[in-house]
Amino acid sequence: DVASLREGLRLSRRLAAQSAFAGFVGREVFPGPEVQTDEELDGYILETVHSANALVGTCRMGREGDPQAVCDPEMRVLGVR
Repeated sequence: DVASLREGLRLSRRLAAQSAFAGFVGREVFPGPEVQTDEELDGYILETVHSANALVGTCRMGREGDPQAVCDPEMRVLGVR
C-alpha cells in the first residue's frame, strides 16, 4: 500500500529530526530532501519498492532422525557437528 509506505517515510523523517538522534543522523540520501509532496514520495516508492528483501520461510524443528526436521529443539542445525 503506497499510502502506508509514504506515511512510513514521513514518520522516519520525523524520528530522524529529533534532537536525540542529532549525533547519529547525517543527511538524507534516499529518497532525498527534495522529495516532499505526496506525488513525489509516491513516485519514489513506485520506482524503488520491491519484495526481494522480504523473502522468509520456516523450517521444521524436531528430533534427530526426523527426515523433515532441520533443527533440533535447542535450535541446533541437524547434521552439523
